[in-house]
Amino acid sequence: MMIKLYPDRRWPAFLRVLADTVVFFWSVVWAYLGWPILTKFLQDMADLLKQYSGDPLVATGQNIHDAIFRVAVILALLVALPPILLVLLPYTGWRWRDIRETGAALAFVRIASMTGRADAARAALAYRAVSSLSFRQLMSASPDPVGDLVERRYDRLAKAMLLRAGIDPARLAPPDLPELPPHRER
Repeated sequence: MMIKLYPDRRWPAFLRVLADTVVFFWSVVWAYLGWPILTKFLQDMADLLKQYSGDPLVATGQNIHDAIFRVAVILALLVALPPILLVLLPYTGWRWRDIRETGAALAFVRIASMTGRADAARAALAYRAVSSLSFRQLMSASPDPVGDLVERRYDRLAKAMLLRAGIDPARLAPPDLPELPPHRER
């Protein structure tokens, strides 16, 4: 299995980098809000309690101080974890599927190009495009997708499918070039 973190095309790659950055900073901000602010407040309260408790109650004050610190840690986790997990879990699942799909598409293109089966790969991509692209995407890729399939003009549909997968269509070996007429000498 190939893993490809970001698509070949700039705009989809930029959007994924931006989403990764936003999710990272979301997690950092909530971790910062949950841990230091709440912990600092409860720590200050525990110090005040210890300061005014007197000599005979120092041991009890220390126990209360430790208990407040444990409560602070638990409250910090309860404050920080829900918003972090609310964003991080669905996003991580989506990104993992996206990375695997992009890597699989890249492996498909590489194998087809290395084995000289780029035309067969274009046909498979064209049929996949017809079966999986939305009608809007399909009609923007080709004015006559069914005609393209019947006439074996797979290039436009295969290109649309590769673009959707985040792979540069130029990675697939070009179709066979037409033969040029022999050179005539003058």
